[in-house]
Amino acid sequence: ITGVLDEIKDLDDFTVFVPSNDAFKRLNRTINAEFIKYYIVPKLVFTPSIVDSETFETLLGSQQRLLLSVSQNTVEVNGVAIVRSDVLLDGGVMHEIGGVLHPVLSRCDFNSTDVQFGECGDCTNLNLTCPPDYFSLSPPRIIKYECYFRRYPDAGWQTIGCQQICSKNIIKPECCRGYFGPLCKDCPGGAENPCSGNGMCFGGLEGNGICSCDKGFSGLECSNCEGKDLAPPYCNVTYNSCGYRNGNCSEHAVCIDTSSGVSCRCRLGYVGDGYTCRSQCDILDRCHPQADCLFNVSKLAVQCICKQGYHGNGSWCEQNIDTCASQNGGCDPDRAICTPVIPKVTD
Repeated sequence: ITGVLDEIKDLDDFTVFVPSNDAFKRLNRTINAEFIKYYIVPKLVFTPSIVDSETFETLLGSQQRLLLSVSQNTVEVNGVAIVRSDVLLDGGVMHEIGGVLHPVLSRCDFNSTDVQFGECGDCTNLNLTCPPDYFSLSPPRIIKYECYFRRYPDAGWQTIGCQQICSKNIIKPECCRGYFGPLCKDCPGGAENPCSGNGMCFGGLEGNGICSCDKGFSGLECSNCEGKDLAPPYCNVTYNSCGYRNGNCSEHAVCIDTSSGVSCRCRLGYVGDGYTCRSQCDILDRCHPQADCLFNVSKLAVQCICKQGYHGNGSWCEQNIDTCASQNGGCDPDRAICTPVIPKVTD
């Protein structure tokens, strides 16, 4: 999802359709980056400028478009009403919708167009035919005087004629990357990260969804390590090493790999056995409530420093008083500038 935010930042303009809170509560599916991209159009779309039945390409590409329709005072996107419109954002606009949009993320059918010539015929005939399942172009395109046809069945000669260009849209079903089988189901590990990123999913319409794991990984989702002492997700460190969760040392400790395992040592300013480290400030608790406790590395000692607006030695802190606030601090009101002096700390 972070990648989607980065992609939005790179856009000059964008429009995002956001389901209402009630619509989100009814959502019964996994929300991933591909799902979110279906709600974002890489251009500004304001409701007053929408034309009925206009479609817009989403961040998923030209195959995943949104259909906007206008009926009286209502604007709908894929049949879902916009309940709050044209909310300006930094670089974009937001529309709140009263339902959820459902992109088909698993199918990536391949569309192609096949072109053939129709049957040659009389150029004066406005009904030149196309081969079966092919259709005339719009507007029709006629190739003149480059073909021959037999005007009369029994004639021994042919007549030069015309034929039109015909086309047929061919759709080859196919699953998107990360999906497999006739129903284009998610590969193990999820469609966004098939085989946990540690293998290759046998995907596509003919695929069975089985993961072929990379060396060092095993399991249905390639999420396990072949070596029993190795730790996921990368299987490149052992459980009993500093590379795995800092050796289970405290976040305030330094982990050291040794021949017998790991050794944990609390950092300066903390005390404990390395697995549990407490700040000396928490243990001593000798600073005033209006002071910050710091560990002085050069002196190897705890130091209390009064917060801004207070003075003292840290064990005690008093609020600074603006002695110039009243009667210019006793200074000549016309010829002198009063500067408050913070009392010196003697102990």
